[in-house]
Amino acid sequence: MAISYLGIAHHSIFVLIIALIFWLIWFTLIILITLPRTDQLLHNHSPLFKRTAVICFFFLIILTLIEITFLSTYGLGAVNGEKLNNIMPGLQTNIDNVFTYNDSAALCHQAVQNTLDGYNPYEKSNIAKAIVEFNVPVDNITPLRQGEFAEAFPYPEKEKLDEIWQEAINSSGDIPEELESKLNYPAGGIVMSIPFFLIGLDDVRIIGFLYFLPALFYAILKTPKHLRFILAAAILVSLEFWSSWINGGAGVFVFPFMLLAWILWKKQTNLSALFMGLAISMKQIAWFFLIFYLILIMKTMGIRKLFVVTFILAFAFLAINIPFIIDEPELWVNSIFAPVLDNLFPLGVGIISFISTGFIDIQSPVIFTIMEIIVLLIAAIWYFYNCRRYPYTGLVLALIPLFFAWRSLPAYFLYIDIIILTVIIINEYASKAITQSNKPLSII
Repeated sequence: MAISYLGIAHHSIFVLIIALIFWLIWFTLIILITLPRTDQLLHNHSPLFKRTAVICFFFLIILTLIEITFLSTYGLGAVNGEKLNNIMPGLQTNIDNVFTYNDSAALCHQAVQNTLDGYNPYEKSNIAKAIVEFNVPVDNITPLRQGEFAEAFPYPEKEKLDEIWQEAINSSGDIPEELESKLNYPAGGIVMSIPFFLIGLDDVRIIGFLYFLPALFYAILKTPKHLRFILAAAILVSLEFWSSWINGGAGVFVFPFMLLAWILWKKQTNLSALFMGLAISMKQIAWFFLIFYLILIMKTMGIRKLFVVTFILAFAFLAINIPFIIDEPELWVNSIFAPVLDNLFPLGVGIISFISTGFIDIQSPVIFTIMEIIVLLIAAIWYFYNCRRYPYTGLVLALIPLFFAWRSLPAYFLYIDIIILTVIIINEYASKAITQSNKPLSII
């Protein structure tokens, strides 16, 4: 992700190609982790992997301590009467922006407030008011290819974006047509946040973290004792997890329910289906995983169990969303499918990075939609015939189509490595530990 953004920021095709290579390596490594054969091939190298993991872990801890010390010394204090943003222009601003709501989190927070006030959150969604209330930075809003931005490509100039941003701030609630203002998520995050808002806890990032904690506790509890530190360390140093949590939005709610759904699919399938239903009620990214989840259930447990699972997760999804669907069905559909229906700019770290930086001039999302569908079909067909042998490849295959999408945002690829690692440790290594307690296990 860092290399991709470096290439985008500096409009360097060389760096973008390097980033693409690293993405391919990342996908390959994640797929290898899901293959049982990998453990067999690397079993003899287990000591080397353990030493390397320890070195990497402590290296990251040291870097973190250095960063905290640096920010505490210069960012929170003063040197010769000057703040950090005077000594190193722009850095403090960037740090402040990182710890601020993005437009997604702001709209989700606003939606909970509107629901508690008795309004339809999809009807009352207003990015102009959210910008003012939550001080959303200009870099964290989503422009549309219309109005003054109709001819802007591949992305509006920052000066123009600043002008629209100021217009939204200074308006009395009117929404500039150039800004995406729809609440384009299912209602799961709203419903799951309401109890916390009622007791005075009204930060969606903290609420998402509170849902994550019991899921993490359960995962560690189910992990064999000799592997618990490895799992906890992997989550602790997961930069993508902390990055997503800091900005908030619907994504922070998806992770714990996706994690539990895939941990429990074998032994507590009905409960797993409930959690999967909650996940798809949070954010559309879970819908891609749903395809592979249902294939896995059908191929390993049969059609009858597939019907039961489908009923449970559909019930969970509808129980949360049906009040809003009944109230204004067309509004709900238009809001939920806004990422597909609205005229958005190309953005992301996938193949689209070559378009968003202007190296390739393709101004229509159609070809990317076709590529995304083709890749998804190929992945689903392959998984249909191979999921019995490689059940956890579905977690990776669900993501690959998004790498070809018109909007290939970093948030789409978060957490999946942690979910795969956790699920394999619990469902494979823990099971082997029970049946082969006297046989040493390895983890790559």
